[in-house]
Amino acid sequence: MTITNILLTLVVSVIMVVSIYYFIKKKKEAPTEEKLNIDDKTYTLEKMQEFVKRRLDEITKEKKK
Repeated sequence: MTITNILLTLVVSVIMVVSIYYFIKKKKEAPTEEKLNIDDKTYTLEKMQEFVKRRLDEITKEKKK
């Protein structure tokens, strides 16, 4: 490998790492839903699937304390 190839590889790697960092940081700062809506359709299969999807999404972007 030439020095040019090594430098280009490093530049691309740094750009990727910075991009991933900002993507994760942006995800963590997204608002989360605090209040649960409870009604007579709360326990339908569709509502439970929606609930699980939202909670998993919130878990992945939760801020560490």
